[in-house]
Amino acid sequence: MRMGWKMRQKRGVTAGGPVISCIIALSLSTASAQITTNMIPFGDAFETIANNTTIIGFQGWNAPTSSCAIVTNAALSYTLALPPLRYETHNKYVILNTENYAITNQFQPSTNAGKKVWIDTMVQFQPWSDENPPTSVTNDRSIQSAFFVNTNKNLVIYHSRRYSISVYSNQFTVILSPTINSNEWHRLTVTMDHTTSPTKKSFQVQIDGASPITNEFAYQLPTTSGQGLVGTGSWFVVANNLTGASNYMSGVAISGTGCIDDFVVTNDQTRYGWVITATNILALGGQLSPQGIVEVTNGATITFTNILNTHWIFDSVVKDGTTGTPEQLVAYTNVTSDGHTYLGNFSAIMATNAGPAAGTPNWWLATYAPAAGTNDAGALLDSDGDGYTNWQEHLASTDPTDAGSYFKILSHYQLGGTQYVRWVSPALDIGLPPFGVKRSTNIVIGGWILVDGNVQRNPTNTWAELNPITNSVPSFYRIVATNNIP
Repeated sequence: MRMGWKMRQKRGVTAGGPVISCIIALSLSTASAQITTNMIPFGDAFETIANNTTIIGFQGWNAPTSSCAIVTNAALSYTLALPPLRYETHNKYVILNTENYAITNQFQPSTNAGKKVWIDTMVQFQPWSDENPPTSVTNDRSIQSAFFVNTNKNLVIYHSRRYSISVYSNQFTVILSPTINSNEWHRLTVTMDHTTSPTKKSFQVQIDGASPITNEFAYQLPTTSGQGLVGTGSWFVVANNLTGASNYMSGVAISGTGCIDDFVVTNDQTRYGWVITATNILALGGQLSPQGIVEVTNGATITFTNILNTHWIFDSVVKDGTTGTPEQLVAYTNVTSDGHTYLGNFSAIMATNAGPAAGTPNWWLATYAPAAGTNDAGALLDSDGDGYTNWQEHLASTDPTDAGSYFKILSHYQLGGTQYVRWVSPALDIGLPPFGVKRSTNIVIGGWILVDGNVQRNPTNTWAELNPITNSVPSFYRIVATNNIP
C-alpha cells in the first residue's frame, strides 16, 4: 500500500499494483461544476452510509465509477491508537479498489491558506512487493510526499533531500521503527506546513499518535531554503519542492487497493488521547504536574502531582467536580473518555494575629517586605515609615518599602462624555477581593454611595463611570480597598 501527497493542476490518476495512494493537491485542481467542494475542517467516519453501498456521491467523494469504494459492516476495535473521530461507533469502514484511477474530494483553499493542515486517517497497510519503488510516484513531478510499506514491514517516506542551499533531490527513506504488519489498522497523521515559503514546504509523519518520526534526512524546523534546515529532525522537505507549491490544500485523491476509516482534514491540532483539563486557581500557590490540556492514552492511568510554593498549603482537590481532601498525588485510572477535569486549590499561610493584621499572607510579606519577616510582627510593622502598616499596604496593594507608594487616585478625567478614574497597584495580591469605587456629589456632607464593588485588581487600574449623574451637579470619587467585598 502506498500513500502520497501531491500538487497538481489537472486531474490525474495513479496506477500500480496493490497500493493505496493518497494525493493531496496544494494548489487548485480542475473540478467540474457537479463536484462538491468541502470546507476544512472535514471528517468522514462513513457510519451514515448503508452497508455494501458506495461512498461516491456522499460527502463530496467522487470517482469515475461507484464500485471502487464500498462500505462494509464490521465492529472495529482499534488497539494501537484511538481513531481520529473517536466518538463514532466504528461499525463500518471502506474497502478500496481503484487500480487505474482515484477517488477524490475537493476543498476550499480559503479555509486553509497559510496554515498548517493535518491529514489524519485509519488505514491498513499492505507491503509493496516490487523490488523497485513505485514508478507512479517517481515519474510524477507533482507529488510532494508518498508513503508505503516494504516487505520488511518498514514505512517508506518519499520526500526531498537537501544537498546544498539550492540543490535538492527526491529520495525514498526507510523508517526502521515502528514495524507495520499486514492487515493491521494504524493511524497515519501527516502535518503539512503551509505557513512558510510556498516553494519550500515541509511535513511531519506520525504513526499511532507517537512522536513525529525523526530521521537524519529530516530537519529540525519547517523553514525555507537554507534557514534552519539542520539534519536529524522531524520535518521532511516535500518532494519536487523546486517546482513550486501553493500555500494551501485544495483536494484529496486516494487510489489503489486497501481499507480506510475516519478520514479527517483539519487546521486544528490533532489529538491522540483522551483529554483531562488540569488547573489551579491561584498560580502563586504552586503548580500541577502535568498541567493544562493533558492527553492520556486510552485505558491508561495518569497521576497529577501538586507542587507547593513556599508559604502555601494544600486546600482541596476537585476531581471531576467532586471535592476531596488535599493530596500531593491524585490519580485517574483507566481513562476512556474526554471531559475529565482536575482542580488543585492552594491556600496561603496567613499572619494569625487576632487583630487587623490577620489575613496578611506570608508570601506577600516575603515578596514585598522581606526584612519585616513572615509573621504577625512583620504584618504590623510600618516598613517604609509612611504611616501605613504592612497589612494596610497589603490591602491597598501598595509597596510597603516605598514611602512614595500610597493608596490614591492618580488621575480623574473625562473623555467622550465618560468619567475615568485611574490608580496603580504595584504590590498586587490577586487573591484579595475587588476594589470598590464610591461617588458623592458633596464631599463636605459626605454621602458616599458605592457605585461599583467589582473592580478587579490590576497593576494599573482604570475605571469608567457607566451610570453618570445626568444633571449638572459635580461628582467626586473615592476608591476602597478591603479584605471583604466592598
